[in-house]
Amino acid sequence: MGNFVFRDIMAGLPGVSAGTAVWGDYDNDGDPDLFVSGLDVCYNFIGQIFRNNTNPEIERDEPASIFIESPILDYSKGPYYYFLFSSCFCDPENTGTKRYHMFISKVHREEKDFDLNYRFNEILTSRFPNWEPADRAHRTSNAFPTAKEAEDARLGVIESYKAEGYQMHYFNW
Repeated sequence: MGNFVFRDIMAGLPGVSAGTAVWGDYDNDGDPDLFVSGLDVCYNFIGQIFRNNTNPEIERDEPASIFIESPILDYSKGPYYYFLFSSCFCDPENTGTKRYHMFISKVHREEKDFDLNYRFNEILTSRFPNWEPADRAHRTSNAFPTAKEAEDARLGVIESYKAEGYQMHYFNW
């Protein structure tokens, strides 16, 4: 709003991991625009410019360079290895009692986008028919450049959920 006064708004910006956000005046209208890149919740690579349309009165002596800090990433080198997991306070076995459950896969190398997510969801919904319809938006997967890093992280996730008293379900396809 000017003079370092801010107003909270729902900006609709995507959440990203392994990414970056850089301010710059992309459209040269005097206000800072935002470039966001990284991985979204479904592990799609995104790079998007969000133009600021508030149009404050800002005078500049000369045009500024923008986005010089924005790296171009080489995604051909990975990450390739994933384990998938989901958790709930639910009754997936239809026992009549809700409790905390954790569902986790082994480490796999993904050859085609979302194949592992779809397989995980298939197993989840076939083993637990009263589970709500599953889609990748309800699952979390972690990506790593090596199988060893992925397995180490997977074991850490398992330990943390066990420590919290979750009932563990292993999807070992």
